[in-house]
Amino acid sequence: MSPLRGILFDVDGTLVDSTYFHTLTWWYAFRRFGHDVRMNEIHRRVGMGGQKIVEHLLGAERDTAQDSEILDTHAAVFSTFWPHLRPFDGARDLLARYEDAGLSVVLASSAREQDLSVLRSVIDADAFVDAATSSADAEEPKPAPDILVVALKATGLEASEALFVGDAVWDVPHR
Repeated sequence: MSPLRGILFDVDGTLVDSTYFHTLTWWYAFRRFGHDVRMNEIHRRVGMGGQKIVEHLLGAERDTAQDSEILDTHAAVFSTFWPHLRPFDGARDLLARYEDAGLSVVLASSAREQDLSVLRSVIDADAFVDAATSSADAEEPKPAPDILVVALKATGLEASEALFVGDAVWDVPHR
């Protein structure tokens, strides 16, 4: 087994307390377009890429013409919660400790670039971060492996040399 050289972190819900804001804003976006989706169903899917959330919760029979409007509504409403986002206790110190230990620290996020910028400012740990990814870096959102592949390449790490930390089953590829 290769020695540990890096650690990759999901950001939303892992380092920043944002999961319930996403749940609420997805609920609002769905309701705005006439879809009554239960919050517990939304909550279970937070962490998937936005398009995947829409596909899973509204199904193949949905009016796909609404997809981009639902995604845009979620993004707009979520941005109103940016001032209320807080890091989880110890998030910044955790990243600093791994960086001090000589590990590459990577933020492996599939958040939109604008959201990731805000999330990074909430954590206030850029001094300890070697690389970061956003949804713009991947063809497919989580749970596809694209984000993790890009994050590893950004630091020259092999998967066997890195540990990934996330908060949702959607953070890692699965079958």
